[in-house]
Amino acid sequence: MKTNVSSANYWAVANGAGIGVFPTYACALGGNIVPLDIEWRRPFDIWLSYHPGSGGIPRVRRMIDWLVEAFNPVRFPWFKDEFIHPDELKVVYKGEPLTHLFGGFSIKER
Repeated sequence: MKTNVSSANYWAVANGAGIGVFPTYACALGGNIVPLDIEWRRPFDIWLSYHPGSGGIPRVRRMIDWLVEAFNPVRFPWFKDEFIHPDELKVVYKGEPLTHLFGGFSIKER
């Protein structure tokens, strides 16, 4: 299966389409995902770039701040440089349920 929507890939696997590659937190999203114990790690950096002048625009600043917080390794330990196995997630993550994380941002119309 090929898709450009990560949630479609996740739910296809969770409903029996096969195996997939997901981040550590995927097993906590509510689907029937069983992590495989293989020694394959694929770390990558996440970059945010924007024009220096646009950081002073309030709505752009709010978006930048939201994005930076969304990848905060203190709040979300799976974004740390050290690998966290999905079986260890319940021990290291004490935050809000992950099933509700993706509904917390809204864009207000002008």
